[in-house]
Amino acid sequence: MNKRIIIAVAIVAVVIVAVVSYVILAKTGKELPMSVENVDGRYNVTLSFFKDRTQIDYADETGNHSGRYFEPQMRTGLDWIKNNTPESAIFLCWWDYGHMIKGYAERNVTGRNPSQEWIDMVAEKSSVNEFDPNERLVDVAKALTTSNYTEMLQIMEKYGAVYVVIYKDDGPEVGKAWWMFKVAGLDPVSYQEKLENSTLVFNDAGKQTMLSRLLDNRDPGLTLVYQDAVMKVYKKDSGASEPGFRIYSIEDNALLISDADILSYNWTSQEMAITPEASERLTKIGDLYSFTGGFVIKIDGEEIYRGIFREHTMSATPASPRISILFPSVLFPSESINYGAIRMFFPFFQPPSDQPVNNAKIFNYFEKIEKLEY
Repeated sequence: MNKRIIIAVAIVAVVIVAVVSYVILAKTGKELPMSVENVDGRYNVTLSFFKDRTQIDYADETGNHSGRYFEPQMRTGLDWIKNNTPESAIFLCWWDYGHMIKGYAERNVTGRNPSQEWIDMVAEKSSVNEFDPNERLVDVAKALTTSNYTEMLQIMEKYGAVYVVIYKDDGPEVGKAWWMFKVAGLDPVSYQEKLENSTLVFNDAGKQTMLSRLLDNRDPGLTLVYQDAVMKVYKKDSGASEPGFRIYSIEDNALLISDADILSYNWTSQEMAITPEASERLTKIGDLYSFTGGFVIKIDGEEIYRGIFREHTMSATPASPRISILFPSVLFPSESINYGAIRMFFPFFQPPSDQPVNNAKIFNYFEKIEKLEY
C-alpha cells in the first residue's frame, strides 16, 4: 500500500475517533479515555488514562468501584506492595490512596473514601458515591497528625494496620496536610507557615508530627521498607516489648487482635466480645484458618499461648497447637453463630493441662483492665 494512503487512513481514523468522542461527550456528558489498560488481577482492575487524570475501576468483595482516583507515579510502589507484603496485610494511609492500594495492590486499607461529614475536602463532590465512617477518617487523621508515636500505634492496632503509606503530596504544599489537621480537630495554622514565595511548609510544631517525620524518615519509630521518588512504605515492628494483650499472626507477625478490639472477656464461656472493626478484619483474612500459619498470644510481651484459628465445623487440628480460637464464636449446635466474638478453646478429646480457664495471667490481666465477666 502506498505510504501516502497509509498516512491518510491514519489521519482519517484519528479524526473519526475525535468526532465520535465529541459526540459521546456531548450526548452523555462522559469523556472517553485516551487509552485503557486491563490489569486484571484478583479484582479485575482497569486503568483509564485521560488527558488530565487516571482512573481505576475494579470489583472486590464489597462490590464495584468505578472512576476512582489513581496516581500513576505510585504504580511502582504499588507493585512492590503487591509482590512483597502478605496478602493479609492492612495499610494505614490517607483515603486518597485507599482504592489504589485495595484495587491495584490487593491489600486492605484503613479507609478509601471521605466521610459525608468531610465531603467539602473533595474538589469534584459529584464524583463521590462512596463514603467511609467518619470515625475511620478522624482516626487516620489523628494517627498522621499526632506527635505521639504511641497514639499512632494504638490507632494502627485498632484497625489491624501493620504498614503505613506516605505520598509526597501529603505535605503542606498541596493542601492535604491542611485537611488532615482539620479532620483531626487541630488548627492547621498552628502547624504550618507560609514562606515569602507563598509556599506552605511545616513550622516547628508541624515538624514534630508523625506526618512530617514519616515524610522525611526522621525518627518515625517505624521501619522504612520501601521508598522511591514519590512514596514511602513503613512497617510497624510487633516487638516483644509492646504492652497489653495481643494476638499476632505467626506467619508475618501482623497484629490481629489487641486490647482496643476486645470489649469484654467472659471467664465462664471463654468468649471475647470484639468490635465490629475487628470482626470485619478477621473475616477478610482469606487464610485465617490455615494450619500452616497460626497465632501467638502475648501479654505485656510475654508469650502465653500458640495455636490456630478454627471454624466450629472443623474437626481436625494440627499436631502442636496448645489452644484454638473459634471465629465466629460458636461451640455447641444449640448456640447461634456470633461474628461479634472469638472464643478460646481446646478440643475436648485433647485437653491440655493449662487451658485458658486455668490461666491466672489472662484472668488477672482482664480483671485489671476491667473487662472481665463471669
